[in-house]
Amino acid sequence: MNFAPFETLLKNKIGLDAGSIGVSTVQRAIRTRAQARAQGDIDVYWSVLQSSPSELQALIEAVVVPETWFFRYPESIALFAAWATAQLAAPGAKPVLRILSLPCSTGEEPYTLAMALLDAGVAPARFVIEAIDISPRVIEAAQIAHYGRNSFRGDDLAFRDRHFTDTAAGFVLGDTVRERVRFRTGNLLDPGLALEAAAYDFVFCRNLLIYFDRETQSRGFRVLLRACHAGSGMFVGPAEAALASQHGLEVSGAPRSFAFKIPLGDKPAASVRPIAKAAVTGASARPLSAGAAPLIGRTFHERDRSRPIRSAQMAQAAQHVPLAGRESPPAAPRVESATFDRQATLATLRRMADAGRIGDALTQTQQFLDTHGPDADGFYLVGLFHDAQGNTVQARAFYRKALYLTPGHDEALLHLAALCEAAGDADGAQRLRARRAKRVSRNA
Repeated sequence: MNFAPFETLLKNKIGLDAGSIGVSTVQRAIRTRAQARAQGDIDVYWSVLQSSPSELQALIEAVVVPETWFFRYPESIALFAAWATAQLAAPGAKPVLRILSLPCSTGEEPYTLAMALLDAGVAPARFVIEAIDISPRVIEAAQIAHYGRNSFRGDDLAFRDRHFTDTAAGFVLGDTVRERVRFRTGNLLDPGLALEAAAYDFVFCRNLLIYFDRETQSRGFRVLLRACHAGSGMFVGPAEAALASQHGLEVSGAPRSFAFKIPLGDKPAASVRPIAKAAVTGASARPLSAGAAPLIGRTFHERDRSRPIRSAQMAQAAQHVPLAGRESPPAAPRVESATFDRQATLATLRRMADAGRIGDALTQTQQFLDTHGPDADGFYLVGLFHDAQGNTVQARAFYRKALYLTPGHDEALLHLAALCEAAGDADGAQRLRARRAKRVSRNA
C-alpha cells in the first residue's frame, strides 16, 4: 500500500511530519478511516478524501489524539500568573490582558490560565483568553466543560474544589472561569486563521511545533510572532525551547517554565538564527495514544504530576518578573574535576536543557559519564536528550542502561514504556508500566 500521498496531504493541511508521531500510527489511522468509509480499500478512500472535507477532518482527528490535564507544567502557570499580575499593576497598564492558547485541546489549558489569574486576585474583567484548536470535536467538549477524573492529576486538587461542581456527569466548571475563555476552531498554518497582529500579551503554544518538520516549525513560529508585541510572554513545550531561542526570544530564567519574552525594541527576526550544538533537528518519533501523554512534552526533570499554584511557587516565579535584557544561559559544569558535587552537576545539565541548549547538555552529560563512570541519572539524561532530538534508538539504549543500574528508576521506566509503545511493542510497554506501578505501590 502506498501511504505517501496521505502523509503529504496531512503535512500540507496541518503541517504534520508523520515520523514525529510514528508512521505506523498514521497508517493505522488511515486504515481505520478507510475501513469506515471505503470497506478498507485505500485507493477508494483516497478518492473519498479528495471530495469530502468532513472526511479529511475525521482523518485529522484520528491522527491527532489530545492528551492534557489541568495545571500541567505548574511552574509555567506560576510564572504566567506572576508576570500577568505584575503587568496589570504597572503604571499605565492595559485595562485588559489578551491571552492566546493554541492548541487548546479540550480546554484544560485555557481554563487553567483563567483559574490561575482568578486565584491570584485578578478581576475577571481584566483578562480574556482566546482558545483555538483544529478540531471542532475537542472545541465542543471544551465549551461543555464537563471533565472526568483523568483531567485532574496529582495529589493537591484544591483548585477543583474552588472552581468545579462534582456531579453525576463529571466535574462541571463554574461560569466565572468559563466566561473568560472564547473558543474557536482554527489551524495555525491556515492563512485564514486571522490572528490580530501584535495583539496578545501572552501566548501559550506548547507541544505542537514538535510534530512539524523544521521548515513548518519556522512557518508556525512566524505566525505566533506576528501575534505578539514587544514584551509579550510566550510559553512553549520543553522540546520547543531551542526553537524559541533560535528565533531570538529571551529566556525567562525561571526553572522548568519554558517561558520566553519577545525582546523590547525590534521584534526578533522571522528567520531561524543558528545556535551551535543546540538545534533540535527533528521531532520525537512516537505515536499518540489515548492513554499515554507524549513524554517529549514534559519538562526534562519533573515527575509526571500536576498541582495548583502554591505560594512558594508564586514567590519563586515573582523573582523572574523583571526581564531587563537577555539572561545568560546556565554555565557548563566542569565535569572534568576529580572532586565535584554530583547532584549540582546533574542539576546544571538539566537547566541547560531547560534553557534550550539540548545539544550542549547532551555533550556535557556524555563527558560527565566519561569522566566519572556509569551513573543511572546520567544515563537517563543522555537518553532524554536523545529523545528530545528524535534519536529514539539511542534514547531507548540509554534508558535501559539507567534501568540496569537502578531497576526502579521512575523516569526511565515511564519514558522507555512510551518508546516501546511507539515502536508497536504494547506488551513491553505494559510490562514496564506494571513494574513501575508495583514499585510505587510497594513504596506507598
